[in-house]
Amino acid sequence: MTQKELNEQTLLDAQTLLHEAGILDLVTVSLEDQQMENGKHITVLAGSYEDVYGNSVHTEVLNSASKYLNMAKIFTMFFTQRIDWLKAPHSQKADAMDKNVHPAFFAEEYLKKVDMPGFEGTLDALDILSDIKTITDDYASKKLNNL
Repeated sequence: MTQKELNEQTLLDAQTLLHEAGILDLVTVSLEDQQMENGKHITVLAGSYEDVYGNSVHTEVLNSASKYLNMAKIFTMFFTQRIDWLKAPHSQKADAMDKNVHPAFFAEEYLKKVDMPGFEGTLDALDILSDIKTITDDYASKKLNNL
């Protein structure tokens, strides 16, 4: 397989993986030719997506070593680890960014802390309340056992 054929297969594999993850409509994948400072040309796998500030691009260099690595999987992991962030509305992305939440941790650090309708706090506050109840119940139980 020639390097060009390998690059094209890597592109198809990346598109397939993003499609299976349900985010191909959020990421535009292409092969791009980039010129290095020394004048040498390289091929990169480029994924364009909407960021808080507009359009951003993630790239992976494709070369002869690519045939030994699953470059499509390595490339798409950048996007799949940010899947909840990619699918979120712009307002949530901007708010998460203001709170210094990295896109890869969007679900764990931002979505779980969103206020619950009808509750005067966050899910973390509920966790604290349940911890307090457990501590109080343990204390009361020990007091009863000592009587």
